[in-house]
Amino acid sequence: MYLLAKEFFGKYGAFVSAIAYVYAPYHIVDLYVRGALAEFTAFLFFPLILWCFYKQVKKSHPLYIVLGAISLGLLLISHNIMALIFSPIALAYIFFLFGTNAENKNNALFSNLASFALGIMLSAFFWLPALIENKFVRVGTGIMTAGGYNYTNHFVYLQQLISPKWGYGYSLPGKEDGMSFQIGLVHILMTIATFFIIRKIFKKSKISGMHVIFFIAIGLVMTFFTTSLSSPFWKTLPLLDFAQFPWRFLTFVALALSFLSGSLFFTIKNKKIKKLTLIIITTLIVATNLPFCKAQG
Repeated sequence: MYLLAKEFFGKYGAFVSAIAYVYAPYHIVDLYVRGALAEFTAFLFFPLILWCFYKQVKKSHPLYIVLGAISLGLLLISHNIMALIFSPIALAYIFFLFGTNAENKNNALFSNLASFALGIMLSAFFWLPALIENKFVRVGTGIMTAGGYNYTNHFVYLQQLISPKWGYGYSLPGKEDGMSFQIGLVHILMTIATFFIIRKIFKKSKISGMHVIFFIAIGLVMTFFTTSLSSPFWKTLPLLDFAQFPWRFLTFVALALSFLSGSLFFTIKNKKIKKLTLIIITTLIVATNLPFCKAQG
């Protein structure tokens, strides 16, 4: 996340984005509440893949094609469901870069699509047998999407996204879940602040401004998919029901809001004010989320 955000907001903004990503509440939920180590590992690769795609547009070097492919391949063998959800975001980003890049756009598009395809091919030993042999195991009978694993039981209510309530229980139908689905108060406030400075960001750098717009869109769309409002899409989009839990999309809300958290520093010119603001915001992020970083017992 530091590498990605540094491209657009400088080292101060990148530092805050990285801290926000590490201390994103759902990131903490994955480790300390769910013990979902595969999904926790997948967090590493999302910003890394996007960074490789951007660097390929900026520098056009084979290294980033290879690194992007390896990163995507590792994501696929870390957590295939999260890779499935992330793939449309990655493709959207590739075409976003194509649309916003004035020079070398065709070569960049081809290189990034090649990197994406190569990543899928590198991990084919893992996902291809699972896909082909699906009919021979109970996954094919709907066991992974039935009962307690049915997505209809796990939509998030809007108040749960801002509630500071924490717990070590299960995700249940209704509002009385035993675990937290909060986005993070500081993350939300920093994202709201982005709306007030977006003109300044555009004036300073169009590409940074366009990335802010892109990640705002990702944050909104991913939040939408956590709620019951997205139910028609869950019913119609192929394979989406294999995600099981709509609150998995909080991973990408964390990705988007953590990136946006660093945007404020792109508009602050005074170095002393910038350092002081960095200390205040990082302290707030850590102070509000560090208490959750502990096991139940």
